[in-house]
Amino acid sequence: ALSNSKAAQRCLRPCGGVMAVTGGDAADGVSLRTRGPLPGADEWSHPFANPGRTSATRDKHVRLPLKMLWFGGPGPARMVDRHRIPPISVYANGRLYVPAENYVIGMDAYNGREMWAHELKGVGRFPGNDRGASVVADDDSVYAPHGATCVRLDGDTGKVLQTYKPPETQFPKKPGPAVKPKQKGKKGRGLLFNEVEWNYLAVTNKAVFGTVGEARISRSMANWPRSTPNGRLLFALDKKSGKTLWTFKPKHAVAPKAIVLDEKRVYLLDQQNSSGKIGESVLRALDIRNGKPVWSKPVRERWELLLSNDFVVAAGSGYSVFDVESGKEQWSNTIPFGSYDEYGVGIDHYQWAVALRDFPVIPPMIVNNTIV
Repeated sequence: ALSNSKAAQRCLRPCGGVMAVTGGDAADGVSLRTRGPLPGADEWSHPFANPGRTSATRDKHVRLPLKMLWFGGPGPARMVDRHRIPPISVYANGRLYVPAENYVIGMDAYNGREMWAHELKGVGRFPGNDRGASVVADDDSVYAPHGATCVRLDGDTGKVLQTYKPPETQFPKKPGPAVKPKQKGKKGRGLLFNEVEWNYLAVTNKAVFGTVGEARISRSMANWPRSTPNGRLLFALDKKSGKTLWTFKPKHAVAPKAIVLDEKRVYLLDQQNSSGKIGESVLRALDIRNGKPVWSKPVRERWELLLSNDFVVAAGSGYSVFDVESGKEQWSNTIPFGSYDEYGVGIDHYQWAVALRDFPVIPPMIVNNTIV
């Protein structure tokens, strides 16, 4: 019968496509069959693929040559300008979640249909490779930091299901650039250097992880950061209740791109970082169940973390690879900063990257346990 053929099943989109079949055993003679996810398919639930920030998945279907599946919305009007290095979209369970400048947009990943758009002013944080995630997702929901809170939206409708609040948002003020008084009749470009926001965001089956601290950006035409976000408190919240599971206060601060996690531990770089000037830096591993320290190792000239299988990689002016269980360094090297790709003359991406301690153009990634 057609209803049982592979051809008929293939007509349904994965992750929720439904077919009504007549002549079944149902009381009304009609039964519904729903197609699940593709076997071997993977997700891109966090901006850099996963909480380990590998920038690569284990998907078994995506191979060259690629073909266009659909083309269309949501269009550029609502998006963060590309010159600002926009936030990164995520994918989970057949849905694509697009962080626009002031909206989170839910789309059907298999046909491009816009299912909903939820307004959240300023949700599209940029640059996407330095500020914390604008959105992350699981099978049922999408999560978006908004100010010093995080909202959970229903994946099907975009309706607010829950609002998470960090356990603490008040911290002793640290010195920042002086704020120039606004001139009468002119639009202000005041600094947001010390404004506290929800920085880092990641989710697992049981918990929501985040940091809060100073955004360290300036309110200018481009809103470029003055330095990496200054995470003053790392915490885990129960995913269902929102209650605090544990908190950890770093000695200095932690940036969103310097936190990774697996099923057992959370790894972070606790470091002094002021406009790219790196001071004392310590790689720490915490028990993911209670936030208690497991091991720590001092590092130098490292400002970004990646995690793959049994190794955590501290990246910066080179790479240092550590065993996740013991913290023992496996190997380390140094790569001259100027050898990384950069844009041509006249574009200040290089100097901006130095200030943020960022990799010009292309950050590192891990593919099949190999640093690329």
